[in-house]
Amino acid sequence: MQLPHIQIHSQRGQIAIQTQTPVQRMEKPEPQQSISQPKATLNIQSTPVKLTIDQTKAWEEMNLKHVFVLNREAAQKGKQAAVQATARIAQEGDELMKIEQKGSPIASQAKRNSEGPEPQFNIGWVPSPGSVKVHVSQGDVNIRFRAKPVKHNTEAQKVIHDYEPGKVTTAMQQRPSLTIDVMNVK
Repeated sequence: MQLPHIQIHSQRGQIAIQTQTPVQRMEKPEPQQSISQPKATLNIQSTPVKLTIDQTKAWEEMNLKHVFVLNREAAQKGKQAAVQATARIAQEGDELMKIEQKGSPIASQAKRNSEGPEPQFNIGWVPSPGSVKVHVSQGDVNIRFRAKPVKHNTEAQKVIHDYEPGKVTTAMQQRPSLTIDVMNVK
């Protein structure tokens, strides 16, 4: 047995839009400008400062090394600290990953990370007082300056402006429609 039914066909409407872009042209001619300034006169007379530092004894007392050796050792310490930090972070991550098994890894990690070795301090004077010898002989500077005024003449130019407005046109490209058919009616 075939029952009657309704069959609906619809077609959407479509709008066609055409645009014409606006065109704008602007031109600003450079201003006519003339600037001149006579050279200023500057006279500087100086007696240089003389600074003498003898730190030979201080270097010896501090057991300081060459800068290249210090840089190499500092880089090695930094690399070692980075490796240790990576290992510690990986271990803590593994502990947190197994949090459901037992214990309280967050509390133990917080305690472990907040404690450190007891600080060591020892009083000492390195370098010893008076091991760096400094001597300065005073210098002198005498400056005489005389500026001359600027001669300036500027003539501005008007802006050249040309504008064509844009345009938008619309039309129905496809009209909407709706068709309803009743099928199997006897």
